[in-house]
Amino acid sequence: MEYLVLISATDQTQISPADEDKCMADYAIWAQALGEKHLLGKRLDISPGKHLKSKQIPSTDGPFAEAKELIVGIIVLSAESMESAAEMAESCPLRDYFELLVKEIKQ
Repeated sequence: MEYLVLISATDQTQISPADEDKCMADYAIWAQALGEKHLLGKRLDISPGKHLKSKQIPSTDGPFAEAKELIVGIIVLSAESMESAAEMAESCPLRDYFELLVKEIKQ
């Protein structure tokens, strides 16, 4: 089964360029160690992007979604169970700076 790991930051997240370089180097080592279980890892642009509103739910808070956290990256893992995927994600060095949320990808 495949699991999506959402990497989130808050407006309080502070990471220096040197720490970011070390974190990404550690992440590359972690991903390589997982081998075929690490299917994808992508860093997302933190610019606003395009917000598409629901066709069913009326907007009540203006044209922009307010969020206290921002998804800054994604990882896709292959694992036998949610527990196994969570164990893999728990050892990810990105946890030193960001929160991770593991979700099963439904086929």
